Amino acid sequence: KFTTLTISTNGTILRGAGSSATTLSSTSTGGTAITLSGDGTGLAGVTLDIVGTAAGSQLSILASGANVALSDLILTDWLNGIRVTGGYAGLADISLPSAASGALVGVSIVAPGCLIDRLALGVPSSVAVATGVVVSASSSGGIMRDSFVGVSTNGTAIRLTNASGSVVGHVIENSEFWGNGTGVGLDIVGGVNARLSRSTFVGGENAVRATGTILGVAFDACSFGDSSSTNNAATKDGLLHSASGTISLLNTRAHGGGPGYSN
Repeated sequence: KFTTLTISTNGTILRGAGSSATTLSSTSTGGTAITLSGDGTGLAGVTLDIVGTAAGSQLSILASGANVALSDLILTDWLNGIRVTGGYAGLADISLPSAASGALVGVSIVAPGCLIDRLALGVPSSVAVATGVVVSASSSGGIMRDSFVGVSTNGTAIRLTNASGSVVGHVIENSEFWGNGTGVGLDIVGGVNARLSRSTFVGGENAVRATGTILGVAFDACSFGDSSSTNNAATKDGLLHSASGTISLLNTRAHGGGPGYSN
């Protein structure tokens, strides 16, 4: 067990024998367990478990250095899972199967150029977390692909927002996002420019919701809602577009309530 760990030497990677073989247990229930602050630092091949009751500002991994690499990781019992504030990080094969009570955010990206491959949040069953993924202040693009995010208890699966700065040129491909209750599958807030393709978004109240003044969002070969009458019974609109700005739909289907436009 350890409380906190900081990797600050550039190029240093802490590598276990695999996420199913190596477990790191942190007792940091109110702070940051692992900080990767050096350029090119990384963490790979481990399960990171928070021992005790996570509360307050608990965060399992902070990637504050540039070009940080995270791969083959399982995170359990987190209040906040991963926060990326350094540019051009790479995340691959990350699983967040369980969270602490009152969990806030699974993965938060507040930096440009982050690449996410094969993120699994809510596998094998959905996770009770307020927001699965948040992307903000990504001014030079980022990519998320081949991922699944499923949340429960009125959660939102993914939010693209200008809360910390505009999101420009963001790409989401071949992924699924399942919101729940009063949450939504995809929440687009304010200054966001994004292209989403071959992806599914399921509510919640809405499969996709857009508010504020957006910079342009395009969907290609996507699906809003799913074909289940049970899921769609509580979904008001496949797409609720109450934003200023353009949303383009190409080869995209809406199930359940269908598109709703209020602007």
